[in-house]
Amino acid sequence: MKVCIFSKYVYGVHKKAGGMEINVRDLAYCLTKKGHKVTIIASHHPGGIIKEQKDKVTFFYTATTITPNPLSRIKFFKESAELFKNINKEEKFDIIHGHSDLVYGYFRYCKKNVPVVVTAHGTTLSEFNSSLKVKFWLFPICAVLLPLYYIIEKKVFDNSQKIICVSNELQKDVIRQYNIPTKKLITIFNGIDTSRFKPIIKKEIQINKPKFIKDNDKIILSAGVIIKQKGFHLLIKSFGEITEKFPKIKLIIIGDGPYLKRLKSLTEKLALTKRVLFLGKIDNKEIHKFYNLADICVFSTLRSEGVPYVILEAMACEKPVIASRIGGIPSIIKDRENGLLIEAGNSNQLKNGIIEILKNKVLAKNLGENARLCIIKEFSLHNMVQKTIGVYQEVV
Repeated sequence: MKVCIFSKYVYGVHKKAGGMEINVRDLAYCLTKKGHKVTIIASHHPGGIIKEQKDKVTFFYTATTITPNPLSRIKFFKESAELFKNINKEEKFDIIHGHSDLVYGYFRYCKKNVPVVVTAHGTTLSEFNSSLKVKFWLFPICAVLLPLYYIIEKKVFDNSQKIICVSNELQKDVIRQYNIPTKKLITIFNGIDTSRFKPIIKKEIQINKPKFIKDNDKIILSAGVIIKQKGFHLLIKSFGEITEKFPKIKLIIIGDGPYLKRLKSLTEKLALTKRVLFLGKIDNKEIHKFYNLADICVFSTLRSEGVPYVILEAMACEKPVIASRIGGIPSIIKDRENGLLIEAGNSNQLKNGIIEILKNKVLAKNLGENARLCIIKEFSLHNMVQKTIGVYQEVV
């Protein structure tokens, strides 16, 4: 099949690329290995490149970069539709695979003669609700933009032949919020390469460990885009409260973002600069080594998300995970079976969860082993790709 994927960013090209772009990258490269031809249309390349090819995947970039400004999104819709029409004259695509609302331009400006599959990574209503819980001052902005984004997303869902949701919770949200027929939706979890994300004995990890981390230290690790909605500040505060009980405990935070400066200030204020290490953004090819360095992985997000890759990756590395009971996370973690769930924003539960795992080696071992078994069974890259191809075949 000839597949055209609409993506906001490209992983490894755009700094803001995240879980959605990892999904696109993994799917695209796996499709090409199976003999399918894949073209990706994405927003403006920071280097001004219009077209390039990597690992048999062809990339086209629009003139517009998608930013929080809604006008940039509207420009992308039109430019991506025109770009698609020009490419399709030669390629004659069998199917379009859009992510979130990015194929709106196709429905708005094209003849709609190619079937469309859309992957929903979240919904506008849920994301706006999460934002308001953290930043109340956004209410006037949300009140203006919400109807616009809702109408766009509704049109995309209504006109697509099939909607892939990355979690069971998200599928329920799409049905309830947008009145979409159940038969039109399918849940396909994000997939992890379990041959790369796997347990490694600490002594065999080949990285230059930070100087103030000793071999007998207990390591807590958290990773993600550094924004307030990810809840890193709650983790740092909870961590500070347990350092007296555990003198050999250290915290590693991986990622970059606009809230990083505030986190570093908080660390200084709590006198934790010798215990908390900010490593910045780590190459995805290396991050599995850092998961394996950790004794516990924590993801205290306040934001309603689909299925965060950082959680899947840590679980695949057989680590006990503590995460917020929000969005699609309960689709992955079954509380006290393959991880611990806490109420989003509840720092007391987070603190107690960390203490319990540090004290109970049997619990930590069981949670880690069950986590990896869960990923192999339900969240493998192979499963994701095969199920997605099945959807393509059904629609075509």
